[in-house]
Parts: sequence; C-alpha cells; structure tokens
Amino acid sequence: MEYSLTVNGEQKKMAITSPPSAPSALEDKEAVIGEQIYKFRATVIDDHKLLLSINGSQVAAYLARVGKETQVFINGELYSILDLGEADKNPQRRGGPHDQLQKITPPMPAVVIRLLVALGDAVKKGQPLIVLSAMK
Repeated sequence: MEYSLTVNGEQKKMAITSPPSAPSALEDKEAVIGEQIYKFRATVIDDHKLLLSINGSQVAAYLARVGKETQVFINGELYSILDLGEADKNPQRRGGPHDQLQKITPPMPAVVIRLLVALGDAVKKGQPLIVLSAMK
C-alpha cells in the first residue's frame, strides 16, 4: 500500500509491502520512505500503544489522535502525522458542537492525579480540567 503523509509538516511518500517470505499479517513488513527501507513488525498493545520492531530494534510507540492528525511519541520524539489520502477522502465541513472531539488523550503515557471539575459542571474556555503526571 502507498501513503502520502505529512510528518511534522514535511511531505513524505511511504510504501508498505510484505516480503514474499512473509505472507502473514503477523510477519515482518517493509516500509520504504524515500531511499530508506525499514523492516518492521507492529504489535498492538492497546488503542494508544504499539510495540515496534524496526530493523531488529524494539521500541514502544504511543499514539494520540488530534483532529485528523496522529501524534506519535517514540524515543522522546513527537511526530505529527497526517495521512493526506485520508484527508482527501473526508473533506472538512462546518460542524456543530457535537462534531468536536469527545475523547481527549495525552501524547504519552500519563496518570490522572486529580480531577478539577465534576461531570455536568459548566466550564470556561482555557479552564484547567485535569492534572496529569507524565514521563517527565
């Protein structure tokens, strides 16, 4: 499959293939980005975490959706990725209040320390809602 992406604002083309020796979806795949070829395997841990094996090295990737972008946190680096093909399939339209994101996720693992509002409370724009403890 081929993808047209923007990664941190830079446009990239990526092709993902299964080598002939890997007929199963669980086997290694190859990603070609520019002139670079990466052999990888992705194991889904949950909706927001993947365990990746890239060219034999194990890394954890943490995912969060922000609008149409996916924020990916790997080895202390944050990447903002937009699949341009998906953006073209879903043209933007004017929306109402129910079109807003209903789920908020941090771009890295975090623990809720304190809730500052209760269900049903009226809140103002910019008002703190929650206190999180993250990796740093």
